[in-house]
Amino acid sequence: MQSEDFTAAEKALTSMIANDSSDFNAVSGRAAVRVFLGDVDGAVKDFDAAIKIDKEKGEKLKFFVADRSIWRARELDMKKRYPEALKIYDVLLTLYPESGMAYHDRGGLKTSMGDCDGAIADLTKAIEFDEGNNSAGDSYTLRARAKRAKGDEDGAKTDDAKSKEVLDARQK
Repeated sequence: MQSEDFTAAEKALTSMIANDSSDFNAVSGRAAVRVFLGDVDGAVKDFDAAIKIDKEKGEKLKFFVADRSIWRARELDMKKRYPEALKIYDVLLTLYPESGMAYHDRGGLKTSMGDCDGAIADLTKAIEFDEGNNSAGDSYTLRARAKRAKGDEDGAKTDDAKSKEVLDARQK
């Protein structure tokens, strides 16, 4: 789907919600669309509304949409559509501020965009909230790359060593 399609879907869902604000499918659908549009405030508001309508279904859908959104952001990253991918990661980290995976991926994206300081900050959070991305030292490796790009060779070597240490411990 292209951004224009998401914009049209948001408009249609907004019209449905205007007719029935308790329509779980319309509210939760618009929440998902707003994630893909990078609308942090709108997505949060709609997920909160969906959870008020049906707590169990709302929470499950929020998690499902976040999981699918990671893949969409990765796809956009591979296509070098960095601003669109970044918006999705920003929404995801607002919804799940302790998601090591989202920090890991956004850190890699920021490295690609040349934002080494932002990448280092995100990858540090990825390590803090590790969800398995670092089982092979991946977040350390990406952070080393960002540090190297900034000219911090000592910091990069330290992260390379930590990455190797994590990988060696895993292989035992």
